[in-house]
Amino acid sequence: MKKGELYHVVSVQSIGVVAVLKGKMKKTFHALSVIELLLYMGLLSIFLAILSQLFIASLQVQLESESISSVEQDGRFLLSRFHYDIVQASAVQSPGTYGEEVDELVITVDGNTIRYFLSGTDLMVTTDGSTEKLSGADVLISDLGFTKFGNVSGKPTVWLSFTVTSKIQRTKGADSKTFSATYGLR
Repeated sequence: MKKGELYHVVSVQSIGVVAVLKGKMKKTFHALSVIELLLYMGLLSIFLAILSQLFIASLQVQLESESISSVEQDGRFLLSRFHYDIVQASAVQSPGTYGEEVDELVITVDGNTIRYFLSGTDLMVTTDGSTEKLSGADVLISDLGFTKFGNVSGKPTVWLSFTVTSKIQRTKGADSKTFSATYGLR
């Protein structure tokens, strides 16, 4: 070392080592230590674990929403379809007697015979020989029942009840709801 020359101390930084001699930058070394790598990997794994939990939770909420929605939509649709046909009916053929509960409804609307019944877990309607499925693809229908009320001299009233169960399985099980209504002929 000569008198009067200025030497700088070698400094260690978190991202590498910088050596400075005689006021000039000689070399820059960029390196991560094993401890830093482990720290970064640990933080990254914690971050990924949190994101995966959020993703799983959002999928469960989506399944729950789809399940509840399919049950509610199908139930409301079926009730409105029953209402539409029953209030326009001129006669109730089945159930045949007052107070009797049966698993099918046969009514006459504008001279056409309409029959509602279960085929397995699907609600079906037959109109003049043509059969259609009324229930949606994501639900099961069960406990279908019809009861005719009223008096012999008046127009009958039909009480109906059915249970809609979602096919979408959640962690808590399938959603299920029983719908019932009473409609009178006009």
